[in-house]
Amino acid sequence: MGLFRSRNCSFLGGLSGGLAVQAIFSVAGGLADAAISGDLAENGFWNTMGSIALSTGLSSAAGAISKWGVSKLKASSLRNLGNNSAANKVLGEMRVSGKIGKKTNGALAKMIRQSKWIGNIFADYGASSIVGGVSSIGWSHCFDGRWF
Repeated sequence: MGLFRSRNCSFLGGLSGGLAVQAIFSVAGGLADAAISGDLAENGFWNTMGSIALSTGLSSAAGAISKWGVSKLKASSLRNLGNNSAANKVLGEMRVSGKIGKKTNGALAKMIRQSKWIGNIFADYGASSIVGGVSSIGWSHCFDGRWF
């Protein structure tokens, strides 16, 4: 039997945002899923917690890396506009506080990464959910001794 048949842990963890909230949702969702499916009794508390920890850690890292990459790409594309007023207009539409000015690509990317731009949200939460689900499935198959 797989540990996370419905993969609630990954879905809730990926959508929650913020490491503390993500950890709470991951643990609560994962334990609830394992208890309902009978996997908690079958596989034990610590093995279930190992799966939750792996899923949470990998999904958090994937979300952060994706968000970093998307903000770098967006900063480069704004720089390539060659027109600061057009770039500043786009930044305003993205709800980024600040102007392009003479900022380096790294500083501009950080400014974008810290904003509530929808591209950040999709990159962060999307990658988190996907990697969390894959890691839960992988852990389950490793533990059960089957790969497919």
